Amino acid sequence: METVKSLQLYRSKVKALVDLGLRVEEHKKEDLFEKSFELQVKYGLLAIDSVILSTALRIGGNFFITTDKIFSMIEEMAVLLLTDITI
Repeated sequence: METVKSLQLYRSKVKALVDLGLRVEEHKKEDLFEKSFELQVKYGLLAIDSVILSTALRIGGNFFITTDKIFSMIEEMAVLLLTDITI
């Protein structure tokens, strides 16, 4: 039952972010190469994580909101863990 409550809380936080204007951005060819490879080497990120971060940097995002603590070491933009956000 506790797991279900946790998932409901997670869903409500994600919905609140969407209501605030969170958008979904398409990855582009440029996100898959140079910058993502650079981020993989610099931070030891998995391929998909480096592509996501590369896309966020390309669109000029102000914050990177995630549940993955590995992103806390990122220097290129502010990283917020979803669990740290109070809505």
